[in-house]
Amino acid sequence: MMKRFAIPALACMLIATACNSTKQITAQQAPQIDGRWTIKMVDHEPVDVQDAFIGFEAAKQHLYGNAGCNSFNGSITFDDDSLKIGMMLATKMYCPDNTLENTMLRLLTNSSWKLRLQENQLTMSNPSSTILLEKTTKD
Repeated sequence: MMKRFAIPALACMLIATACNSTKQITAQQAPQIDGRWTIKMVDHEPVDVQDAFIGFEAAKQHLYGNAGCNSFNGSITFDDDSLKIGMMLATKMYCPDNTLENTMLRLLTNSSWKLRLQENQLTMSNPSSTILLEKTTKD
């Protein structure tokens, strides 16, 4: 009889713990996203561009990154529970394949995102897109 209750109780505790480990980032928690994040997925498609990343400097209201060839940067602000990104600037070197760069600039320019942090993964989402990032050890 005890085993019948122990397994469901354990499952409930694991689910509750997993749910608590994901948190939405608000303006007050913005410094938690500072640093460099590797771009792992864009709209549920794996990113196979080596060294593609987005970096954040919350105190400076700055976003920077590279999507394979050109560097990009822009301004950010936090509005309650949303990250707002303004105009983006990018270098314009010739690149054999700049598909990811074009996608990232299109998605990030003048956009608003909800951020969810779970351990070393940051998910940026809005009604039309999702970007999955993983914390990078180098800045």
